[in-house]
Amino acid sequence: MSTFAVVPIDLPLDIEEGNWLIKATLTDNEDPKQIKMDEYIKSANGTIRGKIVFKVEDKDPFEIFYTNANQYERLFSFVKDNYSTNLVLLGPSVIFRINKFAPVWKAGQDDVIRGVKQHSVTTYLNPKLEVRFYYKGNSLEGLKRPTRAWFRGYDPNYMGSTEDKFWFDIYSITRVDQNFDTIVTPKPGIVCDRYFSESSAKAKVPFPKLTQHSLHFIAKTKGLNAGPAKNDEVYADEMYQIARIKTSTYGKDNETIKTDIIYDYQLGLEYEFTQEEKCSVSPMSLSAPGIVEDSSLTYGNYKLDLNRLLNFDLNYRYLGPVLFEDRDEIGLHAWETLNKDFEVGETTYSNFVTTQYFSKLTDGQTDYTLVGTTLKIPANEKKMAASLATRYYDYGHEISYSDSMEKFSVKDCYSELKAKRTIAFFFTCSGTPCDYFNQYYYDIQDKLREGLINSGTISASRISNIELIINSEEMIIYVTILDFPRLKNAFKMQKMKLAEKTLATSSSVTIDGDEEACLRTNSYKYEPFTAVAFCKTENGNICQRIDEDKVKLVEDKDNGIPCSVFMTPLKNIFRYNRELPLENIHKKLALIEISLTAPNSNEMVKLTPYQVTDVTKVDDDVHLTNSLYETIMQNSKLIEDNLDTVRVDGTNDLSSCRRKCVKSAENNCQSFSFCTYDDRVECFVSTNSTGKTTLHESCDTYLIESLTKYKKISLRRFINIEKSVPFESFLGKCASFCSNSDSCKSFQFCSGSCSLAGYYTDETSVYRESCDIYIPKVLDRFVSSGQSIVEDVFHTEVNLNADQCAALCYHWNDNDVNQKECEWTAQCRG
Repeated sequence: MSTFAVVPIDLPLDIEEGNWLIKATLTDNEDPKQIKMDEYIKSANGTIRGKIVFKVEDKDPFEIFYTNANQYERLFSFVKDNYSTNLVLLGPSVIFRINKFAPVWKAGQDDVIRGVKQHSVTTYLNPKLEVRFYYKGNSLEGLKRPTRAWFRGYDPNYMGSTEDKFWFDIYSITRVDQNFDTIVTPKPGIVCDRYFSESSAKAKVPFPKLTQHSLHFIAKTKGLNAGPAKNDEVYADEMYQIARIKTSTYGKDNETIKTDIIYDYQLGLEYEFTQEEKCSVSPMSLSAPGIVEDSSLTYGNYKLDLNRLLNFDLNYRYLGPVLFEDRDEIGLHAWETLNKDFEVGETTYSNFVTTQYFSKLTDGQTDYTLVGTTLKIPANEKKMAASLATRYYDYGHEISYSDSMEKFSVKDCYSELKAKRTIAFFFTCSGTPCDYFNQYYYDIQDKLREGLINSGTISASRISNIELIINSEEMIIYVTILDFPRLKNAFKMQKMKLAEKTLATSSSVTIDGDEEACLRTNSYKYEPFTAVAFCKTENGNICQRIDEDKVKLVEDKDNGIPCSVFMTPLKNIFRYNRELPLENIHKKLALIEISLTAPNSNEMVKLTPYQVTDVTKVDDDVHLTNSLYETIMQNSKLIEDNLDTVRVDGTNDLSSCRRKCVKSAENNCQSFSFCTYDDRVECFVSTNSTGKTTLHESCDTYLIESLTKYKKISLRRFINIEKSVPFESFLGKCASFCSNSDSCKSFQFCSGSCSLAGYYTDETSVYRESCDIYIPKVLDRFVSSGQSIVEDVFHTEVNLNADQCAALCYHWNDNDVNQKECEWTAQCRG
């Protein structure tokens, strides 16, 4: 008989595709204890993964995981020093290895095995190892599924191995319908380095890091000896460098602690909102969520990174299909990594394992969705010292414009009128009616916001609202921009007595100003530093920047110089030099451009404003009080008919809905409804003051007081009003008639008598005690050009103020040419 020089571990494992379950026992001739074994095998596309579960008497079961990528991965020191160790590690599937090897079998004597007479065949894998298979039936099928695999001898490759007899009693070899994908994957949290062999195909499965710039999710975290349970609702935008996290932490006695913080990574600020609707602003620290050092910059400041936010920036290796918590869905995959030195409370653990769980989409895409994260700190092989499990819900990458503006709004921190500006951007549309761009309503909002933020002069948290008003001839975009803290309030300050050697550097200068001036001086410096010191001395005020990599902050409490030390850990003070203050901010934004790509033609459309105006006083000084409306109808809603009454987009509060009405294209909006729901708001505007309404508890309807659209010229009446018949009316009704008439450019009201009129000029009117003339308020539609004048003049009026000149110019129509440029000095010229 031919003999060979191999051992079973040298033989490759080969098995038909499918999910296989083998039930067997392993017996040592010298030991009456049997080892019960169940082996689970998953064979697919040439990859074989398996798990062997074995148990000795009443002891806890052991698990062995393997792949066919490297058949030696399972060879490690075990409890016995004989050949049974090899057989335990190989499992009963060793019969497939031997059959694949196709040795020369020699027929042996029949024998009774477990009460049944069976045939036997014998072969030698090497001179020291005899193998015998027992089977029923014919040898062709019987050898594929033997009932006993008997071994005698030892492995000559291992010193100290002793010869003995061992056998597998195989009770069943079954291909099952159940998918063993998750069963043959090692339990997360163990990190078996041999399983993660670089030769394994698993090592080539890339970790699904984020490529999107925005993210939102709800995370529910519970722990074992690792802190209280908590819920987080997270909105984060890496492109705009802003995030909002609402956290509910559940403590003892059902106590719930809630926090709500917006993180502005550009300015390095944290805005915290309390349940009492109060807002506090504080400097950001390096412990802010998702913060990393920007490696693309040489000066080393910090930024928000979404992969860091979710701990995706670690060196993960693919584990395989798994189950997670109570989510038993098919298609979950895990990646994990082993980390060092993790603190829980006051205890530092040398090792901890982070596992990320993803659900693979089944709609033909290759993306993964994050479903959970676990962090496990092992105390020993059987027990966890601490663990955290996080489950993710409503996980998505798209944040709508309305959600973004709402979730990242810090307007409650700047509620005073002087702490914000409303800027109007005026656009004309050459070759295309402006109302064509209604289809790009939200794109225009996003693109203007993107342009403002990418300018590097306005952080995302400062943009409070963007509204569009579009008609056929013109597009107006209103942007509300908020203030930001003074420099001395933007950085953490410590009172310290600094040693003289700390201040004796070349970056130390003497200034005349205060702390704010010191910080402002250093905000022009592009190089990084970690602190700025302001110290009052007999020789003047010292202002010095400190880089702790070069100069240490040394405190001398006895003989040091008293200083205010402002910490700049994010190294972002230079940003405050670029950030635009509110004063005259509109003049700095005149060059903002909007670029759109038409979805059908892929044509690039660029829009540049012909005028940028600060309309804060014109628009935002008007408070929404009952005096602005003829009637406020509570719990009512205008019925949308898409003719007289339409729903308008781009509103987020009552003020913006009112603006949509009073700034409507033809200036003929007479009423509007504003509705507030739990998850959204709605705004309806109507050209009809008596539009149909329906009862709705979430809505109120407002009838616009037309008089607010007009400027009063006291004690004047027209000399001659052509084609106008005076009629009895009250003042508000008279204003309403003029507002609804295309030919009415102004109106006259004399002691209860109303007359509709044309253009107002000083020449066409005279003094009259009982009369007043009302002209449209349109001055905000124009911007001052300073001392420059219009060269082409076709009409001149004298004795008009700026409001009167604007009203004349705005409605001037000569041969269907609408004038958009006027000049006003001591006289008015068009």
